[in-house]
Amino acid sequence: MDVLITREAAADLEAWAVLHPERPAWGLLLGHARGFRFIVERAVPSGGGTSLPSAERLESLAGLEGRQLVGLFAARPNAALRRAARTPFFCGRIFLDIRRSRDGRDLTPYLVEFDRRFFFTPIALSPARTEGKA
Repeated sequence: MDVLITREAAADLEAWAVLHPERPAWGLLLGHARGFRFIVERAVPSGGGTSLPSAERLESLAGLEGRQLVGLFAARPNAALRRAARTPFFCGRIFLDIRRSRDGRDLTPYLVEFDRRFFFTPIALSPARTEGKA
């Protein structure tokens, strides 16, 4: 299983990081799943802090975009935000952890899974295809 972040979603994430370079914040990943791959088409900044809106509100936002909610992204997530993402609503969806490193940004995708408790399983980040290549 892996995650492919489209150019548009990567631009969304980069713009968001420029506007919020230091404070913890989170947002939604919209797109779809195809086989064993999540394709992230948009990254919608949604808030700061450690609480998440209700499942109904999250789904309604995805519906406005006409895409599926495939996960959540968070920059510098604290323990409370990580706990909020380990819930039945996010089970089977992505948690994308964004950290700043010396040579740029590190993106670490996880799948939220359940086996008597909710936990994160690391998954691969698929390299974006270049223009004109299949």
